[in-house]
Amino acid sequence: MCIQAGDSIAADSVVCDGSTSYTSEAALTGEPEDIKKTKGGDPFLLSSCLVTQCDETRALVIGIGTHSQWGKIKANLVMQSVNTPLQDKLQEMTEAVGVRVGVSRGSQKV
Repeated sequence: MCIQAGDSIAADSVVCDGSTSYTSEAALTGEPEDIKKTKGGDPFLLSSCLVTQCDETRALVIGIGTHSQWGKIKANLVMQSVNTPLQDKLQEMTEAVGVRVGVSRGSQKV
């Protein structure tokens, strides 16, 4: 993929050419400083981060969706909802009232 200044990185990737770029990884890591990305230094570009400075840079995509760092973090944040004891009692009461109302309506003649 080709990236340039102002782009949001769409997928985890690795810098393939010799150009230098800077990215803001604040959305992902909270790091306030822009990080220098080069083929010889730190070549990893992370999805959902912003390219702040660079000439046109080519990068090889290595992870998308749930296989990207952003996707892995997001998957860990998703929690299955569990009813509280109060919600369980309210559910039981609702079912009991529904059964009683159904029985009393069934006995009425039309």
